[in-house]
Amino acid sequence: MHSTITSIAGSLGARRVCEQALQWTQQRPVQSVLVSDASALDACERFLTDHRVLVEPACGASLALAYEALTPYKNVLFIVCGGATATVEQIRPWRQVI
Repeated sequence: MHSTITSIAGSLGARRVCEQALQWTQQRPVQSVLVSDASALDACERFLTDHRVLVEPACGASLALAYEALTPYKNVLFIVCGGATATVEQIRPWRQVI
């Protein structure tokens, strides 16, 4: 386990798991998926184009699944909030880093 967060999606690095989320993992099947920073940024830009809402890379990581892995499913719900900590001017240069 890393003691530092190396991803641009730093807000995904919770120090503690929400108790309710932990309970849900014990009641329902959960599959963990690793998404690259590049995929998260691609999803941020694609979501901006598709829905005119800018999201931060942590949300982009979730949306990457919607764009890349969940296409066979007809009804998938994602609850998305705007990017309180990201701007287009920030997202594009992050690509230089990854």
